[in-house]
Amino acid sequence: MVALKSSRLGALLVAFALVLSFFGALQLLTTGTASATALACPAPATNVNDKVDLDWDNLQLVNPQGTQAKTVADLWDLGVKLPWKTKGAVKAGDFFTYDATVAEAGTGQPILRPTAERTFDVRSANGVVVGCGTWGTDGIVTVVFNENADSAAEWAGSVTTSAMVHYTGPAKENFQVQVGNKLVANKLNMVVKPTGEACYAKEGWLGLSDSEDGDENKAVMWRVILPRR
Repeated sequence: MVALKSSRLGALLVAFALVLSFFGALQLLTTGTASATALACPAPATNVNDKVDLDWDNLQLVNPQGTQAKTVADLWDLGVKLPWKTKGAVKAGDFFTYDATVAEAGTGQPILRPTAERTFDVRSANGVVVGCGTWGTDGIVTVVFNENADSAAEWAGSVTTSAMVHYTGPAKENFQVQVGNKLVANKLNMVVKPTGEACYAKEGWLGLSDSEDGDENKAVMWRVILPRR
């Protein structure tokens, strides 16, 4: 009888230890993932523009899917993706700024900047939320580092700011833009809507036979519109 009681007591102790170990593992898991989550955005305190390299040579204009944009038009979504890297350690409250206004080269006429302030998380190349950003209606982006940035000697990542294109000029095949005062090497195909009321329209799919249904994943759709003058 004594042996039986001892056996039951041992089993209870083992079960209790397993429960404690489970909650301990859960606590460790929660603590380990905290650095990848967004923290409260601190107020900007120290300008560290001189400690951050902005890679303008690898700036990209991107579509909503994140790939390089080649064709744009009025009211289309367009993003400015700019890689950055700190030169040494930064801390919470450190911030840097740059102008992400997209304008037509030569005329300086803006075609992309927000009509209302945008806010977003700033992530490092390995996914850690190291700060928060704002894109103002003046085109200026401000990135403020949070407490996660204190944990490494340097950080690198990219910031993508997106808005809607506003363009009222003529169509151009080699449309060149500048971001801030930096000329973008890759030129765009700026398309515009036909003027007047359409009197004839025809569309179809390239790469599909007449018996196949249209599928944008394996074919290209074409459309011709002739406007009434």
